[in-house]
Parts: sequence; C-alpha cells; structure tokens
Amino acid sequence: MAASITLSELLRLLPTSARDTLVAHLRDDDSDDHGDSALPAGRLACRALRDFIDGEVEQLDLDCSLEPAELGILMRGGRWLERWPRCKRLTITVDDARLDALSAPIATASLEACRRIQELEVWVRQVINETPPLPSGTLVALLSRLPGLHTLTLEAKAPQGEQEQSVARHALSLLPKLTSLTVGDYGYLACIPEGLARQLTSLAVDSEQARPRPPLDDIFGCLAPMASLRRLSIHATVEEQDDAWYFDDDEWEDDEDESCDRFEVPWREDEVLELLDYCAEALPRLKSVDVWPVGHGYVDVGCTLAGGVLKGVKLWAANGLTCGMLYRICAEVVLPCDALGPRRLPRLELRAEMSLAIDEEEEDGLLDDLAEIFTRFDRVSISTLEVCSGCSALGALSFIRLMGLPPRITCGGGYNITLRRRRRSAALSGGADRAGSSADSAPVPPALTAWQVEQPALQRMLAAAGGAKARCVVLTGPLVRRLLADTAALVGWVGQVQREASSATPRPPVSGFVPLAASGAVLLECNSGTKGLAVAAAALRLAAAGPQASGMAVAEGTGGGAEAEPVLEARLSALRWGKAVRQVLQAWWDGEEQGGAGGAAAPSGSGGGGRAPWPQLERALRAFIDDDMRELDLDCDLELAELGALARDGRWLERWSLCRRVKFKVGNDRLSALAIPFATALIEACRRIRELEVQAATYDTPVSSGTLIALLSRIPELTTLTLGTKAPSGDSERSVARHALSLLPKLTSLTVGDYGYLACIPDCLARQLTSLRVASQHRLCRAPTDDILTCLFPMGSLRCLAFHVNPVYTGSRWRAEEVLLLLDMCTEALPRLETLAVWPLGAASVDAALTFAGGALTGVKLTARRLSYGQLSSICTEVLLPCRALGPRRLPRLEVDAEVSLGPHRTPADEEDLDPNAPAFFTGPAAALLARCGHVSMAGLDLGHPWSAQAALSVMRLLGVPQRITWGPRAGDTCYGSITLRPPPAAPAAAARGSGGEDGADGSGDAPQPPPTALAQAQLQQRALALMVAAGAATGSVQRVVVTGPLVRRLLPDPLALRMWVGRVQRAAATEAEPRPLLGYRPLSAAGAVLLAGLTREKVEALAAATLRLAADAVAVSEGGEAAALLEACPSGMRWDKAVTQVLQAWWDGEEQGGAGGVAAPSGSGGGGRAPWPQLERVRLLLEMVEGIRGSVPDLQRLGRP
Repeated sequence: MAASITLSELLRLLPTSARDTLVAHLRDDDSDDHGDSALPAGRLACRALRDFIDGEVEQLDLDCSLEPAELGILMRGGRWLERWPRCKRLTITVDDARLDALSAPIATASLEACRRIQELEVWVRQVINETPPLPSGTLVALLSRLPGLHTLTLEAKAPQGEQEQSVARHALSLLPKLTSLTVGDYGYLACIPEGLARQLTSLAVDSEQARPRPPLDDIFGCLAPMASLRRLSIHATVEEQDDAWYFDDDEWEDDEDESCDRFEVPWREDEVLELLDYCAEALPRLKSVDVWPVGHGYVDVGCTLAGGVLKGVKLWAANGLTCGMLYRICAEVVLPCDALGPRRLPRLELRAEMSLAIDEEEEDGLLDDLAEIFTRFDRVSISTLEVCSGCSALGALSFIRLMGLPPRITCGGGYNITLRRRRRSAALSGGADRAGSSADSAPVPPALTAWQVEQPALQRMLAAAGGAKARCVVLTGPLVRRLLADTAALVGWVGQVQREASSATPRPPVSGFVPLAASGAVLLECNSGTKGLAVAAAALRLAAAGPQASGMAVAEGTGGGAEAEPVLEARLSALRWGKAVRQVLQAWWDGEEQGGAGGAAAPSGSGGGGRAPWPQLERALRAFIDDDMRELDLDCDLELAELGALARDGRWLERWSLCRRVKFKVGNDRLSALAIPFATALIEACRRIRELEVQAATYDTPVSSGTLIALLSRIPELTTLTLGTKAPSGDSERSVARHALSLLPKLTSLTVGDYGYLACIPDCLARQLTSLRVASQHRLCRAPTDDILTCLFPMGSLRCLAFHVNPVYTGSRWRAEEVLLLLDMCTEALPRLETLAVWPLGAASVDAALTFAGGALTGVKLTARRLSYGQLSSICTEVLLPCRALGPRRLPRLEVDAEVSLGPHRTPADEEDLDPNAPAFFTGPAAALLARCGHVSMAGLDLGHPWSAQAALSVMRLLGVPQRITWGPRAGDTCYGSITLRPPPAAPAAAARGSGGEDGADGSGDAPQPPPTALAQAQLQQRALALMVAAGAATGSVQRVVVTGPLVRRLLPDPLALRMWVGRVQRAAATEAEPRPLLGYRPLSAAGAVLLAGLTREKVEALAAATLRLAADAVAVSEGGEAAALLEACPSGMRWDKAVTQVLQAWWDGEEQGGAGGVAAPSGSGGGGRAPWPQLERVRLLLEMVEGIRGSVPDLQRLGRP
C-alpha cells in the first residue's frame, strides 16, 4: 500500500511552472460577487495552502489606516514581511489623516526583506477636506529602507516649503537603482535631485486630484537634467488657484496676475507645442510624450519620437473628437512643431469616436483646411465614425473620402455597421495601381428598399424566438392588419394591452411599439422577458374577447372550408428590432443579402490623406442615411442667409424620398422663417408630406397669418397638423388664418397649443375634423367656456377631443360645472364623439378621460398623483351624476388611476370636517353612483394618519381592493408601509381562455381559497429582525444595530434600566469629534431585541463595538463565560419599517407560512365594484397586523443631552 502524502508535501513537489500557474489562477479568479482575487480566500482554506500562497505571491497590498493598536499587532516582532519571501511589489494605502503611519510597517521590517522590494506604490486616500502634504521625514523613513527600488509611485500631495523640499530631495537620492517615477503632484518635480534626474527613464505626473500647474519654464528646468528620459506622461487634473506654487520663485509669488494666468485649465495647444519643441531639443532619447487634458475637448495627445523626429500622433477623448478639435490639434500642435519640420508625418491615429455633424453647404471650408493638412500625413486611421443627425450624406461622404473608410460607422438612429475588409485576390496583389483601379471600377450594388430591410429583419426576429431574454412581442394576423390601417385605433389598442398586462406587473410592461405596415406586424418592446409573457397573454385575451374575433377570419377571406387563420398570433423574440435592422444592413455590406456589397474592401488610405474610392462610400452611406428617412426635424433658428442657403435650388426635400413627417423648431423671434423651407421645395416633394408639427420655444409672440398661408399652401395633402405656437390675434389676422386652414382639404387631425386657434377654424375644416387637441406646456389662460362650446358646435364628425394645458394659472383649471356643461354639449352636438379628455380638473389637477358610444357614457378614467376621497366624491356628484350622457343608466367602467387618500374633508353644504371613520363619510350621492358602476378599480389607497381598518374596508366595499395600500405619515416612521396586493401568476391555460367570464373578473378562481392565518406580533417582529440581520452592512449605508441576547431580554421589562444601559453604550462609543453617536433606540419587547440608530456607518460601527465591550465587561465581572452568549450586536442597512413591510408583503404573497397565497386584487363587479368577502377578510387580517405593530412598537426613543 502506497504511503499517503499531505497537501503541503504535494505543493512543495510541484515544478516552478505549475506553482506559477496555480498562483496566477487564484489571483485572476474573480468568480465571487465582488470580482476580487481568490488569494485571500485561499489563504484561509488551510495552513498548507496559506504557506504555499505566502511563499509564491510577488505583490502585497497593505492598508495603514488601521488603529495604532491593530497596526502595532501587525508589525510585532518585525518579521511580517518575511512571511512573503518572493514579494517584490508593495502597495501601501493610507488615509490623509494618518500620514504618520505610512512608514511604520517598513521601519519595523527586517532589512533583508526590505531589500527585495523593487516596486513601491503609495496611495493617500482623502478623508478630510484639506489633504495635508506628505511629510518629508516620513518620506525619508520610508525610502531609506528600500534601496533596491526600480519603480516608485507617490500619489500624495508633495512637501511644501524649501526646507521640506530639501529633505525630500535627500530621500529620493537614497534610491540608486530608481529608473521609473510616477507622482501625483507637480510639486515633486522640484524634489528630484540631479543624480536621480540623470538616471530616470520614465517620468509621469498622474493624479485625479485637482493640483495647480506650474509655469512651463519651471517644468523645463526640472526636465533639463533628464538626458536618459525615454517616456514622459502628464495626466493630471488641474484647477485655477491664486496661491503660489511649490517652487521658490519670489518674483512669481509677488506677481499675482502672472500666477493667475499660469494656472490654465486645461493645457492650451500653444503650451503643448512649446513642450513638444523643448523635448525634441533637450531630451534626445525621448520616445513618447503624452499630455492630457488639451483644449476644451480634454483631448489626450500622445506623440511618438525617434531621434528627436516626430513619427506618430495618437489622439483620444472621452467624449469623442470633432472636426474642429482635430483641426486645432493638427494646425496648432502637429504641423508647427520642430520635431516634424518640413517632413511628412508617418501616422496619425484617432482612437476616439469621431463625431461628424458637417453639412455640405455650411462647413466646406473646414474640410478643405483638413484636406490641405492631411497632405502632410502618410497614413490616417480612425476607429469609429459617428454620423450625427444634423450631418448630410454628402458631408459624411466628403469626410470619409478625406480620412479613409473607418472599420465602423454609427448613425444617429442607433445603428452601427462594421465595414469589414475583403482579402485581395492574387491577381490584384501585384501593385497599388491595379488594386486601386479595380476598386474604382467595381459596380455599385443597388440599395435596399425599406421593405427589403423590414422583411429580413422580421424573419430574423421570428427565428430568435423564446428564451428568458425574449423581450419583444411580435403580433401578426388579421386583427393587426386591420389596426395598421388606422393609427389612432392601433394606439388605443396598444394602450388596452398595456392596461390589461399591467394588472399582472407592478409597473407598465410595454416601453414602446413599432408598426410594420408593409409586413402586417406590430412589435411591442417590453422591459423584461417576464413582462413579455404577460403582454403576449394580454394581447391574446383582448383578441379573443373583442367583438371582431368572430367575423375577422371571414372578413379576411380565410373561409371556404379551409382552416381559418387565427385572429391574432403573438410570438416572443429575444432579438430587438434595432439589432435586427443592424444585422440586415451588416449582411448587405458583407454581400450576404441580395444585391449586397459583397464584402468590399475598406481601404486604409494611402498618400494624400487616405482617400477611399467613391463607389464604396456611395453604397455605404447614401442608402444608409438618406434613403430610409421617414421623419425630418428642421431647426429654423438659423440666420436668414443660412436658412436661404439650406433651401437653395429647392431640391433639399427630394433627398428623403420616403419622408412623410416634418417637424419645425423655431425661436420666438424667427416665426417668419417657417415659410422659407417649403417655399423653395418642389411641389411634388411637398405633396408627399402627410404630417407637420411646428413648435415654438416660447409663446410670447403670435405667429402671423401670412406665415401660415405661405406654409400651409405648399402642403395640401396634410392629414395631421400640430401648431405649437401662439395663435394670431385680431379679427383681420384670424380671418386670414381661417383661409390658410381652409387650404387643407384632407386634414382630419389638428393639435394646437393655444385656445385662440379654435376661433381660426373655418366651418369647412370643422366639419371634417375627427381629432382636435388643445395641448401646451406653456402658461396659457383658458378661453371662456361659452366661446369654446361655440367653436366646437360645427364639428359633427369629431371623434377625439382633448384639452391638456399646463395648470400654471388658476384660471386655466376646469371647474366641475364647466366640465358638466362641456359634457352635455358634446352629447347633444357631437354624436360621433368617442373620447373626451380634460386636464386639469379642479384643485387636484385631475386628468379626466371619458369614452362614449352613441352619445352614451361608457367609461371614465380619473388620473392624478394624489386624490382625496372627498375630491373623488365631488367629481362623481357634480360631474358624472347630473350629465345627460349617463342619465339613469349604469356606468360600465370607472377607473381611478391615482392614490386615493382618506382623511377629514369639507363638504360644500355645511363646510364641516368629517371624520373618515364616521358613517356619513361613505354615504350620499357618490356611493349611489358607485353602486351603479359595472366595474370599479383604483390604483392605490392611502389610509392617511390616523386611520382605522374599518374605514379602509368601507372604501374597498365601494371601490374594490386596490393594487397598493399605503399607511403612515412619512417614510421611516414606525407605522409607515406600502403593500402591493399582487394578483396570482396566470396559468397558461387561463391565459389561453382569455378574459371572458365573470369568474375571472372577480378573481375568486375555480376553487375556494383557504382562509389565511394572521401572524402573531412576536412572529412578525422576529421575522423582520431576521431580515435586517440578513441584510447586513453591505446593502447600503448602515444606520442601525440589532442588539439581542439574554442581557437585552432582562432589560426590556424595565424601561428606565434599558434607557440607562443605552446611555452607557453611547458614552462608551463617544469620541471628542462625535460626543453623541446615538440618534435613538427602539425597544422590541415581543422579539426580545433593541434597535440602536445612528446617522452614519462609522457611528453605527462604534455603537456595535461599544455594545460588545460592555457585554465583555459584564462577563468579566461575573463568573466568566463568553460575551457572545450574553449579547449579540449586528449592524444593518435596512430600516425597521422596510423590514416589517417585506414580512407583510411575503405574507400576502403566500411566501410566509399561513400567508394569503397571492390573492388577486379584484377589479370590482356588480353593485359598485364590491370585492368578494374572502378577499376583504384577508385585507382585514393584514390591516389588523399593521395596527398591532403600531400599538406594540414605540417610536424612536431619544436620549437627552449629557
């Protein structure tokens, strides 16, 4: 039998390569939650593995911000560094308030171990407002023990004053082997002795802290002795300051104006040029110079030199480069520098994203200047080109001909294409001339039409079906094709799907939708895969329950014995629409799609600026940017000469052959410029425009009627018009405006931003309008109600009417009697009206949306941020009950999309406060109307303060169980909480059945739910404490300590003894800087615990440590034992009220034993939307548990000042 071998022996037998591989794997393993190395965990696994890691590790990180006692324990015996015999790199981190502790570890280590250190990094962490400079004595004590250093990094504020700098020079002179120095402050340059300066090969000033920059002459004086320097890097954030710099320059200190001028933020181009010229002359061995930030764009300029000659330039900027930034760097830094002289630059590399916003008619001069500069460059490379929305295709093509075709192009719509290079064949590899001529003669492939892009993209989405990441719902079928023909109907139907799916999710699941008319499909973009399933199920339920479901197949021609096409098909896709379009365009460039470019080579450029062949640019960008433009935004705030140049020759609109919608943005003083673009455009192009939107910056000046005529007379095919300007004033101006609007024979949808436009609508237009909206976010006074009704009377075809005006003025709000008058007028004069929206209504700024069918009121939706029950009752009694559209009939649907609050309110009759707990609070005409509603729902119920379970149950009998219940006056209070009454997850079979039937409406289900069991107060408190302890300090800012144990249970029955003990804890944790770390305490008698609260993490940690020390003292006084058995103190970042709310939420969802099992929040049915009794019983148990918490747990107890 073979002898056993231990892990320690096995590790010692490994060869060197295997040991290095094992350590590297442990160092690079970031599988834990924080992404840290696995070395610390490996050291704690066993002794053998700890000895192995300590013997192999080459880098050590040391934090010297420990308490002096803890730091002394670490350094005890002076042999701590010998534990790592191969350690060569050391990183020391220290707080700026403890700089004296920086040299302590090295001062106590053995000299033999210190001699092994070759690389040292010192990082000072800022914890106080004004970071002090690094003491020169500390620097001497640190560096004198490390004579073998090759690389040194000092990220600390430099010593100040002549005496401190002299000592610092001595410290740095003790490093005979140092060749690489990185400092975080310019002040260290004055501390470099001449002996060290002559041997340095790398120098970097790299700091994220704002430090003042010295004059260039002082920097040059420090660099002069560094004849061996090969790398110079300056990456330092600087700021403007008035105080003198660290150098002793009496003349500079006395000249305040000069000192202010020398603190430039950032580096100017002329300063970089001066630095580059000096380096080329004085530092013959220098190979690279890197300076950041340069110019207002904060550009990183990197220059490569060889023998004092410039060989290459690299530019980078975090926010991207622009043409102006590129021109300034090239014209003011690169070309004039002595290192380049009359020679050509071998390479210019742009590593940042190049943002292009050049219009071909505006900035041709800048491109010409760049073209002249690039004739001096042999090679120009660019990583990514961003074509902004304001850039034309010709401008982009001109720029790419100059720079060369980039590997990647990104357009304003979010699409990016990788322009892959094709391998040249052997026949074309004989020379540059043959290759160039072949590329030039390559035929231009035809561009894809919109339908040719849409169809393959949709097929790719359907192929990527299913999966947990399927966030896009693809809807097809006869119902979708019918809805695509009516945009308003499609928007309304998508809104119904949103509301239907919202009942299963806490937030709206649909983030947007994309109609694909050519393909007969609609794409619904969802926020997650789970919400995508809910949206698909909701769409199928609506399609199955809709009146169009039965006859849709016959209408579509699918009868005749064959299997009928489903009314609606809903499929999930893991591929987003934007990504699918990008893949299709990428495949076209690669030659995979029909008519594609065939993987044409993207040339790198040669000679004068690296120009690319025109055919590649023609097919890559013209089709990519212009040919699929359907919507155009124009800014008319340009000067009249510039706007005239834009519209010159009248062919600007022909560039976008598919454009159907135009939006104008114009300043208040440029309203007359609205007529210029369309006045010069060809009439054939103008006739393609179907939608026009005009938005003014302010409403100070009305638009002139002459401008309206000049604008609208050129676009007679308009069907939708939005005028977001102040209306013309005066009878003559309005008369001309009526004539302008009469020139639109096909206009059916009109949106205006001023009530004054209502008087400008001619009778012929009024009779054909189907949609009218008055919507504005500007300050407007509402016209008199009688004038509004007079303008609406001729609009017999109107189907949608909306008033949405910002409620800045009190006069802009609608009163209840005015809305009632509007409702009665609509019932009489507008027989086809389907929707009416009025906002703001009343003092609560309610958005009231009403639906009609044949003049009868069929639904009401009230939306507000917060709505009291009294305000809701007023709307019911003063608007809905008396209106003719309702009459004696039942109201099919009432939806309150607001948080209904309970509390005392005044009645108009007696002006007395009513108690919400009184019976009269829920009686009267409002209750009678709610009893006549077929379906009632509310988003949330705020019980107010104080509140009772009886009052809450009375409201729910009228309005149904809400989606959310909130109680308590404020967050953080003992009795504050919010519970989401989530419905149970819908089963697949239920989703397939749809939403028909009364059983599904009331949420009762097929089988009766067993009655839940309420949690006792002790159970509830203990589970809340368990959540707080489990959360720990990693969840956020720690503000509480959970204290439990026998000692706490003995103190809880005596409040005075508990208060005295808490006072002892505060005194034990107090310091001179913070004498009162305790904010307060809360006793939890049922759970046998006490919560200690503090404002910051440091205060809470001090309280926890003081609590454990007192427990240890109590153990020492007694007969012995362990402090942990007497008391436990656990810091937590979770609030008490949040923990209680989570326990109650888990009980309602059925996750706790005896919970409610995820009872659905009913939408109401029958008489007033009353909820079924089992659900009200569950709500009653929930509220009683909350009342128990409020009665048994006191508020935060505070101690008096000592």
